[in-house]
Amino acid sequence: MFLRKSLVVGALAVILAMLVSACGDDPTPAPAAKAPAAKAAPAAKAPAAKAPATKAAPKKEAPKAKPAPKKEAPKAKAAPTRDFKAHFTGQTINIDIGYAPGGGYAMFARLVGKHMPKHLPGSPQFVVRNLAGAGGERVFNSINKQQDPDGRTLGQLHPRFVKRELLGDDVENFDLANTIWVGTASAVQETKSYYTWKKTAMTWDEVIAKGKVMTDGATAPGDQAGVGPTFVQLSGGLIKMIYGYGGTAELAAAFDRGELDGTTRGNYTSAPRLFPQWIEDKSIVPLFRWGVEPEKDPGYMQHMANLDTVPPPHVFDITKPTDGEKAVFNLTETINDNMARTFFLNDKTPADLAKLWQEGFEALTKDPEFIKDVQVAGYNVGYGGPALIKEKIAQGQKALEDPKLFNLFKELAGG
Repeated sequence: MFLRKSLVVGALAVILAMLVSACGDDPTPAPAAKAPAAKAAPAAKAPAAKAPATKAAPKKEAPKAKPAPKKEAPKAKAAPTRDFKAHFTGQTINIDIGYAPGGGYAMFARLVGKHMPKHLPGSPQFVVRNLAGAGGERVFNSINKQQDPDGRTLGQLHPRFVKRELLGDDVENFDLANTIWVGTASAVQETKSYYTWKKTAMTWDEVIAKGKVMTDGATAPGDQAGVGPTFVQLSGGLIKMIYGYGGTAELAAAFDRGELDGTTRGNYTSAPRLFPQWIEDKSIVPLFRWGVEPEKDPGYMQHMANLDTVPPPHVFDITKPTDGEKAVFNLTETINDNMARTFFLNDKTPADLAKLWQEGFEALTKDPEFIKDVQVAGYNVGYGGPALIKEKIAQGQKALEDPKLFNLFKELAGG
């Protein structure tokens, strides 16, 4: 009886052992029954199988970790942007210029103010503020002294200040390296000419033979339209420059009343607008010119026909400059032609607002209504953007590494 119970107990033990083995990772019962507990344990824990699973988990999580920065990146870029329409709706944009009303700078500013609302969100209204005085420098005080610029003030500068900075003359509140350029709509190279009254008119050779020094005027040394007469004066020609006039309108009026013997304001962009009787009476005559060749400028040739005259000699023909002097003159003209009436923002203006202005201004220069109005005023539209402006500045810095040319440029630029 005892033996029979012992056999039953032993049989139950074997069955239990087999059941335990059957619950392990290895389904084969024979090895499990023979294998000691120590060998069965590794099979049950299966470290080799679980270890890869543990290592694979980070691999599955890694892809999840990578998209996270990508989702955050757009937020970082979008942070400076704003609701542009809300920012400009109902607001007034000031266009500050450093010259008196009536001149070409004031006219261009008003045309920009008239048409630019179409190219900014919210269609803000524009007001032109004439800050005459200090040779045009007051515009930098009004623009760049703002500590928290909101993109609602636009400045217009004369290329003379670019030339001064190239010469190392520190213009207060203006820095070429940091200026945020919006662009210019005047990047065109028009033929310029120098005029005197018909009643005292004569060829340049006759002017020399007479030996009388002629007077010409400009707003300040380095005036864009004064570069030709200044070049003649520096070459020993019979011209004396007089400075301190407020702009094109004042200079044309001084010439009209005989205060000045000559002026560049008799060209085809200024005379028809300010003193059309000069053309009707044929009371002005050109002495010399500079810029593109006349045949490449139909407007200029028509102007000569209206005055019943022919194009005068080029300024180089009457001054006989060296190649280096020609290069300096051309550099000066390049800056004048590509940076005339250039608009800029406060140098701390947020990048998103600056980009908005730059894109809007480029669109303005392609606006048929704006182009028509500018042409009616006697000007042509030529877009010069931030990239072109920076390129011309870099070219100027390179050219002026020659000390002799630097000194001549200094004289032309009014440094």
